[in-house]
Amino acid sequence: MQLGEELIETLIHTARVCRTLRSELLLKHGLYVGQDKLLRCLEEEDGRSMGALASRLDVRPPTITKMVSRMAAQDFVERRTSTTDNRQSHVFITDKGQRVLKKIDKALRKTEKKSLLNVGKRRRKNLSKSFNQIIKNVQRHQSNNTSA
Repeated sequence: MQLGEELIETLIHTARVCRTLRSELLLKHGLYVGQDKLLRCLEEEDGRSMGALASRLDVRPPTITKMVSRMAAQDFVERRTSTTDNRQSHVFITDKGQRVLKKIDKALRKTEKKSLLNVGKRRRKNLSKSFNQIIKNVQRHQSNNTSA
């Protein structure tokens, strides 16, 4: 296996391990991957429309509808009809949603600290730059393939 190939395999494996860890952590608090991002989005700007959430999270509207319905059933969010347009719904984070977000943040910080143990600040910065460059390269390659 060549060095580049080995690096990509290691990157994929690292991403998988980290995603699994994050998924398990969220599940302990009754959330699935992605639902934490929705809560963070509402924390930034509460009362966003369903369409605005779909756009912000880069998912299709049916995905947001399903996600919000599940989270509303768990009392993490509340959906309200717009006061100006009955066809539109807005989503608000509940007190329970805010509490679970704080718990998740605390647990993620702890996990991050353990995961990055013995990885110095300079190395972290270099890794971050390298990962971002890999993302740009892959996205460029994808856009070249779709336009060809």
